Amino acid sequence: MNTFIDGSIRVLCLHAAAKRLQIPERTLRYQASHGRIQGAFKVGKLWKFPVTALEYTASRAGLQTCPAFSRFEGERASA
Repeated sequence: MNTFIDGSIRVLCLHAAAKRLQIPERTLRYQASHGRIQGAFKVGKLWKFPVTALEYTASRAGLQTCPAFSRFEGERASA
């Protein structure tokens, strides 16, 4: 699920963020709870991740984001 904060920052839920990074949800939740994902925050019990923070984390860790997921985001942005 995509959410926008202040109309400009795109935020992903835990499931979508883990899918984008191609890592298990549990791993991403653990990293967020230990402060390893800059910009990650909780809304109640749910973790939220800004897309820019995920891109930075992926580049820093040498991970590649899912190409298919990025392609669909581009289509949504242009629509």
